[in-house]
Amino acid sequence: MLVLFARVARADSPTVPQLSYLWDGGAIPFVWGSIGAWVALDGYTPPRTTPLMFSADEGGAQAPSWQVPGWTVCASGGVLGAAMVLGGDDSRWYHAKGLAESMLTSAAAAGALKVTFGRHRPQWDSETNRDADRRSFPSGHATEAFAIATYASGYLRLHVFDAYREPGTWPIYELATYALLYGGATAIAAERVAHYQHHLSDVAAGAALGTASSALFFLYQERRYRNSAAREIGPQVWPTITAERASVNLGWTW
Repeated sequence: MLVLFARVARADSPTVPQLSYLWDGGAIPFVWGSIGAWVALDGYTPPRTTPLMFSADEGGAQAPSWQVPGWTVCASGGVLGAAMVLGGDDSRWYHAKGLAESMLTSAAAAGALKVTFGRHRPQWDSETNRDADRRSFPSGHATEAFAIATYASGYLRLHVFDAYREPGTWPIYELATYALLYGGATAIAAERVAHYQHHLSDVAAGAALGTASSALFFLYQERRYRNSAAREIGPQVWPTITAERASVNLGWTW
């Protein structure tokens, strides 16, 4: 993965972001705000006691002996972010932030939908009636898996494979990579259904949420990167003329 993302950085490409990186580019609402919302929703907000728009009779399946833990999906996002940064492309800091914004915002949105709808998981038990078993819609695993696959695909398309393919073409190795990314995300979603953690519509909704989130944040950060790259870098000279005096100003942009 790290080799796949490796690119040669420009000499003027920043190696470490400035302090403002912690709050610019939508970081306040989409990173810090989403973290706060997700913690509040997942840890302190109980879901509805009666499902909204879903049957209260859903449930009763046997709990599985094992399941894919959620942290493994999040760790995959961390690996992707690290690969972007270590790869050295000029856009790396923009898209590392965009990936974080996508994953955190979609997680917060999924958490809000879970407590709003209160849908029973397939393994919901009326006797225990656990809060966790009333958070079925949508699937958080599917949301994050498809968010990662979508962001990785966009980044690979514009900032990795573009160095190796002819303009306007779709080489087989590139298509195979996208197929593997989405195949992995689909496998995670399928595991959630097979192990009675989610209904099919839960993972479908999560896949749509994660895909849409990453598509939007990727376009947002790509635009920020391109606008930044288009700025003129170097010495600037501009005149100032008023009724009282005329002057020449010198400056430097970077």
